[in-house]
Amino acid sequence: QFGSGWAWLVLKDGKLAIVQSANAETPLVQGLKPLLVADVWEHAY
Repeated sequence: QFGSGWAWLVLKDGKLAIVQSANAETPLVQGLKPLLVADVWEHAY
């Protein structure tokens, strides 16, 4: 992911998974349960 976005630790089918999203997207719309999020926008680091 380059530029703006998020890295998410989610619960997917009863297992932990890491997914990424851009801008204001959320894994909730994919039916995933977010557990932790990290800001990976260019201003965050």
